[in-house]
Amino acid sequence: MADLTHHFCLFYRDNRLDGGWIEGTQKNKFIIHPVHGKTQFLPENRLLYHWRPQPAPPFLEVARPQLEDTLNAAHAQKHHHDLETMHQLADAGTELDFAELAELFLETPDDPQAGLSLQLALLEDERWFKRARDGRFIPRTDEELAQLDTRLERERLQQEKEARIQEWIGSLQQGPWDPDTWTEDQLQWLKQLEDLLAVGRDSPHWKELAPLMGLGGTLGFGEEQQLKRWLQQAGKPMSWSRLYLLRANVRERFPAAVLAEAEALAEAPAPEVDPLWQDLPTFTIDAAKTQDYDDALTLLEWGANTLRLAVHITDLSQALAPDSALFREAELRASSVYTLEEVVPMLPEALSNDRFSLKAGVARPVLSYFFRISRDGSWQLEKVEPQVIRVQENLSYEEVDGFIEAGTSFWAQLSQFCDALLQKRLEDGALDLPRREFEFDLRDPQQIRIRALERNSASNRLIQELAVLVNRETGRLFEEAELPGIYRTQAPYELVQELKEGETLTLEHISIEGARLSTLPGAHAGLACHPYMQASSPIRRFTDLITQLQLRSHLQQQPVPFGTEDMMRWAETCELLQKQYARAEREVTYHWKTCYLAQHTGAVFTARVRRPLPNQRLELELLELDYVFVTSGLPALEKGEQFLLQIEQVDVDQHRIAIQTCAEPAPVHELSG
Repeated sequence: MADLTHHFCLFYRDNRLDGGWIEGTQKNKFIIHPVHGKTQFLPENRLLYHWRPQPAPPFLEVARPQLEDTLNAAHAQKHHHDLETMHQLADAGTELDFAELAELFLETPDDPQAGLSLQLALLEDERWFKRARDGRFIPRTDEELAQLDTRLERERLQQEKEARIQEWIGSLQQGPWDPDTWTEDQLQWLKQLEDLLAVGRDSPHWKELAPLMGLGGTLGFGEEQQLKRWLQQAGKPMSWSRLYLLRANVRERFPAAVLAEAEALAEAPAPEVDPLWQDLPTFTIDAAKTQDYDDALTLLEWGANTLRLAVHITDLSQALAPDSALFREAELRASSVYTLEEVVPMLPEALSNDRFSLKAGVARPVLSYFFRISRDGSWQLEKVEPQVIRVQENLSYEEVDGFIEAGTSFWAQLSQFCDALLQKRLEDGALDLPRREFEFDLRDPQQIRIRALERNSASNRLIQELAVLVNRETGRLFEEAELPGIYRTQAPYELVQELKEGETLTLEHISIEGARLSTLPGAHAGLACHPYMQASSPIRRFTDLITQLQLRSHLQQQPVPFGTEDMMRWAETCELLQKQYARAEREVTYHWKTCYLAQHTGAVFTARVRRPLPNQRLELELLELDYVFVTSGLPALEKGEQFLLQIEQVDVDQHRIAIQTCAEPAPVHELSG
């Protein structure tokens, strides 16, 4: 250990370059007094540079002002050293100690003041020289300089971006933006905010932007609200519905190549209608708001005990080649998504709502399933053939219910035969669980109207049974021909709660797994079908589309376009996406029901206890609205108990509801529709 008593030195303290006076040693460490601050005890290898001033100050009181003057002078002189020229004259990549550099480039290498200023210049240099672990200096290579320039440019741009964002945040706090004045940079930032809001920490922008904008470690309620406020002020509001769709990975826009293909298909001439279908009664039956009609039916013959009909499925197989942009986009989307506010179609609307839709009065190619159905619920698939039809009328469920009730033409008989199909499935173990659905009128979001729908009506059962018939027979054709395909299966259910006399079977009485997509034919317990596929909605579901492509090729005695490995991959991805979409659709509906409750504070509803939860909480269901929520503070109640409650307060953003029980009988709220 060298004797450096009364020397001056340079060292790093808390990542900051500092200077000090060495008083002596203690336990193999130097006792160093900085210009400011407390005494340091450092080993020799922690010293970056040391020199003996002339004269050497013997006392700290003398050393400190002398050291401070020396350092100030050296800092003033450090800029006089031409490091760029030194770098050019030195050999790139060669390690040089400070003594060598001083000998080469200082006129007076032994001058402590000159050496100190050069040392400071080298230590603060971030471009021309880098420091080795042993303290030597290494001239950077041209490649290293280029990399350094790239990094510095990136850091400069990042700093400019951070400054812009802080300026934008300040601007948003002052008042709203005009969307007509958005710059490209602002638009990109707003898209990043949307991504942060949609996926939180999983966003590729989270690590960069969250600390900059003062967001917490995770995307909590406060962070959500802040991001939504910024987007609102910027003129790009994020509705809860759109947020749920983004979180479900719903693709919002179609690429240009997909739209171009759709436009070309939409403008193609319509095919000629087969004379067979010119005068036969051919209809679609859907909800009144439906535009993407994908199935129709034709009554061919009907009598007391037997009827023949054709179920037509819109045929996309000749238009969507597997190597087309449209097919690849359908693959990425997996299915259409339906919310209360909008439909996000699997295919562009020019196709889903027009070219491929079985609209009344226009010719459309279809795959027609010809069935013979008996009054006892038995049936026979006679054939499946490509056809060209013209639908006479697009009927609503309500219209068909009226025809059935009035006994118009064949409708009552068709309904009876379809009821027989349902009864046959129920005898085989199918579930017929009650479904509650609602129609929402959101034209005025401040005055939401809701009407309960009858989803177990005769027309609904009719369409349901014909779709089941098409799908189960498609599954049978695939299984018998050993075609690669995607089946829909469901494991057997188990009764877990005894059904009381007069009680209707519900999901609470049974334990049942969700349906799965599989490449192996199997039973679908809930429908009592073996096997079962999805083939009736190729406009709306990718699985139906590839099933149709396989089936059409098989009917034409051509090799099928897809193999088992394709089906395995699609079964996995489609099942995942469809679950995400279904959750988003439920969340959107739940949100609007919450908004409805917020508009009806003070209203009284019938509540039923679905189940008690830990910590004296209860999961309740508002029976009139089919609305489930969790609350606390009520007396201990048993599962299944019913009582009246009043809505006190609703927090729409957090979906929280404050309630109180009704001590006296009160009129129960009726839906506003």
